[in-house]
Amino acid sequence: MRMIRKVVLIAEAVMSFAPMVLIWLLGFFMSPVFLFGLLAGVDIELATVLLAITLGGIGLWGVVHLTIKVIQPNYRVITPRVLKRFLACGYLAVFIAIQLFDPELQELAVIFLPPLLVTTHFMYLARGYLWQRVTGAK
Repeated sequence: MRMIRKVVLIAEAVMSFAPMVLIWLLGFFMSPVFLFGLLAGVDIELATVLLAITLGGIGLWGVVHLTIKVIQPNYRVITPRVLKRFLACGYLAVFIAIQLFDPELQELAVIFLPPLLVTTHFMYLARGYLWQRVTGAK
């Protein structure tokens, strides 16, 4: 793979995931407060927020591995089955987060579109790895 293509793919990933990572980090650092509020019985919806934060972290870890696989196809990353599960967790986290938005702020959900598109693009680029046939498996 040419160096310019690698740089463009890395720039694509960084520009689309930077806002998402910042939002996830905010949620991650606030998760003890959410957990305390959930345990204190303040709001049951905090369980959904904690679920979105957890699934989002798993999804981001999957995107890191997917990006590595796209940039360096010969580099060894997690298995395709696990990678697909991690990415599914990320997609689910995004849809949960969109549902958590206040109806008046629903148009702000557009910030989730670039990461979804880039992940889908990277999945297309790594389709040979993600949907490979394993021979000899029982």
